[in-house]
Parts: sequence; structure tokens; C-alpha cells
Amino acid sequence: MFGDEEIVDTDGTTLSEKTAIRKWGLAFTPTIMFLPDKTPKGKTAKQAAVMVMPGAFGRYTTLHAFKWVKEKGYLKDEPFQKYHARKLKTAKALTK
Repeated sequence: MFGDEEIVDTDGTTLSEKTAIRKWGLAFTPTIMFLPDKTPKGKTAKQAAVMVMPGAFGRYTTLHAFKWVKEKGYLKDEPFQKYHARKLKTAKALTK
């Protein structure tokens, strides 16, 4: 969040790490930005992201977020929160 290394945003802009953080409006570490297989031309990483996880979450939230993105849940009708709740219910049923 404070680095000076140059990076290239998905819109083609070259900027420092700390400038990118301000541009994307991020405030927490870790922050995970999940990007689609192909980013739309001219969009920043934040605009193109299919999901952004700011800060640290519990193991199941993190696991389900990775699975939801891998399964392209963002292209389906079930939002992440409902997907996560369904997966938690299934996990709890399996542990009984």
C-alpha cells in the first residue's frame, strides 16, 4: 500500500503501487481483487474486478470466495452471500 514499484493497471496506466491503491480506493491489507479471464478494455483493475475482498476473512469465507470466483458465480443468479450461506449450511450438515 505504500510501495513505489511501478505497476501497469489493466487500463494500461503505469503508476506506483501506492498511487494504484489510492486510484482503486483500497484501504486494507490484504486485499484480494478477483479479475475475470479477460478484462474489458479501458477498465481499471477495480472496475474490472468480479469481486474484491478487503481485509482478512475467516477460512470458510475466503475458501468460498475463491470457489465462487472459480465457478464463475458472478455470472450466475446466486450472489456470493447466498452462495456462502448455502455452502456453510452444507458444511455444517456434513459435520453432524
